[in-house]
Amino acid sequence: MAENYCYIVDQELVYAQPLPKNWANVSGGFDKLSDAELKTHGWLPMVEVHPGYNEVTHRRGPAIMDIQADQVVFTDNIIAYTAEELAQNIVNDSYTAIRNLEEGITPRLMRDALLGITDGRNGRTGVQELQRLEDLIEEQRVIIRG
Repeated sequence: MAENYCYIVDQELVYAQPLPKNWANVSGGFDKLSDAELKTHGWLPMVEVHPGYNEVTHRRGPAIMDIQADQVVFTDNIIAYTAEELAQNIVNDSYTAIRNLEEGITPRLMRDALLGITDGRNGRTGVQELQRLEDLIEEQRVIIRG
């Protein structure tokens, strides 16, 4: 049995939900009826289709509904980003990268830089690590400037 069902009246979707236990003149056990029996009451199994797509170049829009004889199919509508949206996504990603890099400039790192302490995990001095983060931040700023 499907997880969710659709109640259809005159080829129009009324409900999309798990089956109720009671419905109309069926008291208890409505959710145990076969798909063929449910169809006589206007309930059809709901099928969801999620095609793969590249999240960098496409996004998911509202699902497309197809009411068929024995099921209702909801297919993700995959929409390509426009050139403007792609450009804005690059800028947004760069701002996020900068914010994440700036969070790496902690008080401890500043202290290590001032005292010339070397981090045992990466072998870089505090000054070297600060420079590395600043270089990465500048790379992102170049991307934003285009």
